Amino acid sequence: MSIFGMVKGEICKDDLGACDASCPSKCASEHPGGQSSCSGGTVQTCLCFYDCGPAPPPSPPTPSPPAPPPPPGKRCNIGLGPCSSKCSDDCCNLKCAARYPDKDGHGMCMKIIPPYNLCYCTFICP
Repeated sequence: MSIFGMVKGEICKDDLGACDASCPSKCASEHPGGQSSCSGGTVQTCLCFYDCGPAPPPSPPTPSPPAPPPPPGKRCNIGLGPCSSKCSDDCCNLKCAARYPDKDGHGMCMKIIPPYNLCYCTFICP
């Protein structure tokens, strides 16, 4: 192997033995990005020319995508009676949360058949 300097941008030359059809692949495996050539003369030699500089730092690993959110639990619905001026969305939500405290209960008033409002409650069910 002959080295003509070790400065990035300088070209180095490596003698890879007898020149044959595998010269380009030998050069590529020894020095990725190198260029192969066969020397002249009666016995041709496989030469590989490559950048003498240090190998570039490896690229940082690609971060893995974030884990998908867990599948939502099955939601059930139930009506908790009528909504009124005395019990609107906030009141309905409190009723539902109190009835299903450990099942993520949420309530809201819905106009099912105007002018009637229903306290509609959703919660995680088994």
